[in-house]
Amino acid sequence: MNLKLARSNFPRSALIRNLQIIRDSIEIALTSKKKDTAQSRMDTLLERYEEIRAEQSGLVSMEVMNEISSVIQDTKYQFHTMLYLNTATGYMDKIEKLKTNKSKEKYLDQAIEALQEGLQIGLGNEADLGDYLKHVEQVKAKLG
Repeated sequence: MNLKLARSNFPRSALIRNLQIIRDSIEIALTSKKKDTAQSRMDTLLERYEEIRAEQSGLVSMEVMNEISSVIQDTKYQFHTMLYLNTATGYMDKIEKLKTNKSKEKYLDQAIEALQEGLQIGLGNEADLGDYLKHVEQVKAKLG
């Protein structure tokens, strides 16, 4: 269907494709437990958004463009929280499969580091990051 649209109306087809990429990238950026993957997808969605703003905004109403902008801004805010929460959760998931306390401590330290980085940067939800940091620290205290 997109191929047919591309032949008849390439600019609109390109807009639809950019919106699809943004939608998919939002999901991955907000759920990936791998920091590099999440950051890469966030970069991709911001690049596609800028392309829409620069080259395709005239294809939609101002109301639609405002809605797209609103979704992007909300995602940027959520991203700075979820990036660190998901990274820390990935480390926490790993400790469940480990046998030695030394190995568990290594991943707990990495989870703590990720959460502290998120708090230090200060762009996400400090309460959520701080609460999870306390939880991870409690888990670590129980190990020792």
